[in-house]
Amino acid sequence: MKYGFFDDSSQEYVIHTLHPPYTWINYLGSERFLGLISNPGGGYAFYRMLVCAV
Repeated sequence: MKYGFFDDSSQEYVIHTLHPPYTWINYLGSERFLGLISNPGGGYAFYRMLVCAV
């Protein structure tokens, strides 16, 4: 079954249906921040403040 296509002009994958066979998660992170966003719209965000114990 075909769920979408790759659009060469905009260089992105275009999805036709709102119900793909599997849920996927996109993540964005750095040393202090991590964000997880799923395709249905849910997600989490984590922030860590670095503390030096001397």
